[in-house]
Amino acid sequence: MNLNNQPKNLTCLLLHSVIDTCDFFQELHVNFWDLDNGLIDLDIGFLIKRLSTKRSGYENSLIIHIPGVYDSAKFSDLGGMFSDIDIASSIFNENIEVKQYNGKATLITRIKKNNEKIAVLPLDIHDNNFVDIKADQETSSTKVQINFDKEISKLIKQDMNYNYIYTRFRINNIKKINFIDDFSPSDKNILSSYVRTKIFDFRVNESRWIPQRLQSFNGLDIIYPKVTHCFLTISRQYELGNHSNNFKITRSLIEEPIWQRYLSTGNNSHKKDIDNSLGYHWKASISESGIKFFGRFSKIHSSISKVYTFIIIMILIGILSSYLPSVIKEILGLSKISVIIIMILSLFLIIHKRLIILAPLSSIINKLKSIFS
Repeated sequence: MNLNNQPKNLTCLLLHSVIDTCDFFQELHVNFWDLDNGLIDLDIGFLIKRLSTKRSGYENSLIIHIPGVYDSAKFSDLGGMFSDIDIASSIFNENIEVKQYNGKATLITRIKKNNEKIAVLPLDIHDNNFVDIKADQETSSTKVQINFDKEISKLIKQDMNYNYIYTRFRINNIKKINFIDDFSPSDKNILSSYVRTKIFDFRVNESRWIPQRLQSFNGLDIIYPKVTHCFLTISRQYELGNHSNNFKITRSLIEEPIWQRYLSTGNNSHKKDIDNSLGYHWKASISESGIKFFGRFSKIHSSISKVYTFIIIMILIGILSSYLPSVIKEILGLSKISVIIIMILSLFLIIHKRLIILAPLSSIINKLKSIFS
């Protein structure tokens, strides 16, 4: 690959480990929660085989490079959620049994998969000895290193018999720009209605989206999950258009109050947001060339205030077209046909340049806030 063509910033999820066999890394789960408030929540989960050999250094660590710079305060562990059998069943999308050990660790039994045992590993997110979170300004990314040797010692103390380990964490209230491009027509403020579009473009381990110095991080290999599940929750007002071939299904969340419990933290309730949302599911198998999940969503946006604005503009144009020609003709002494040509050209320039002076003052203020925030 030509190094000059490589990106400066990381723009895909990147996974590193010395344990590079696909049997080790069974599943990757990624959930995006876009509730149309300008920010998103991002959940990342890993299903790996039980580690039987204790090694040193990085060798029993999984390193995740995430696009975007995030403070460790935005991270939270979701392991405790799996004590709720409804939430655990929905995440794995199958019938399971749940058993808790000393109110901390959780053991999940997959009934239809030969009673496989999954130990849900709680993460000490804010203890650097267990989970090391570091922002990298140079590549505009954040590294999360999970030390499985130290985390697994907790399970050993619980005397748990298990085949697999599952971990899951969340990054709260982050800017969507690294994953979702949200745009509208620049002249939306003078239109009675317009189409708002969101482009969801998420990739895993795609080399041309990875800066050179992260291609081989500290000599570690890129690791590929056998299966990757990607979920996007978005307002039901959006309609899915073009999408990648690995898109699977759409589901309504309104009848599933478990997602309200899962997403809500403290006094922060998302009931209304969840009820008005749909979940979209993509699924891809292992690929050493990288994985891409894509979807284009569109929504027709309109409001009474915009209709009124549009009507007022049309009335003003009508008034001007009635009286302005005679005024210009009288002042400049031009012929009627010359005045008409000037007005047509002026109207064309106004529409072409999409003069912001026709926009409501509130929208101007909001745009300025978004630029300087």
